[in-house]
Amino acid sequence: MARKMVVLIAIVMMTISFSILAGAPQAWACSCLDEEFSAQGRDDGVTFVGLAVERKEQQQDPDVVASDDPVIWTFLVDRVYKGSAQPQQDVVSALAEISCGYEFELGRSYVVQAWSPPDVGAGRLVTNLCSETRLVEQAPIPGFLIPARQPERANSKEGATSVGNLAAVGLAVAVGGAVTALALGILVLRHRRRSSS
Repeated sequence: MARKMVVLIAIVMMTISFSILAGAPQAWACSCLDEEFSAQGRDDGVTFVGLAVERKEQQQDPDVVASDDPVIWTFLVDRVYKGSAQPQQDVVSALAEISCGYEFELGRSYVVQAWSPPDVGAGRLVTNLCSETRLVEQAPIPGFLIPARQPERANSKEGATSVGNLAAVGLAVAVGGAVTALALGILVLRHRRRSSS
């Protein structure tokens, strides 16, 4: 009788355990097989070397922290190898590795491989665990991406205009100074001639 009771309890416990497991939500690991998560060969792909300097979490639901909540990382860009990046570039990745999120370390330099989908906000890029983003010391820059160039200024046209304006003002000041100095020289020379006569 006792043996039957133990077997019955074991069956009941196993049934409860299976029902709990069946009803539990499935946790999917990051999969790099999905083309959505790959930065390779994309027309909007960007590759740069930069220093991670800031991290900001953005919860999509204020009451729930989710693994795919976006984290905005700010980089000081040193060199750009593909595409375009700003001197101070924001890069978005998911909060947790289970959602392919890349966890950068502040104060370290990375080769960031990212892209610019239209739904992440102007000027921001996206990266993840599947993009071959890595610490600079982990692997060299692929040869086909060299040479590097400087990051682009957000208002490059305005900057060029302002530099041109400054040059024009400088030239005007120089010419004006020269004319004034010449006029003063002539006046001093005339004054000396009058004094000597």
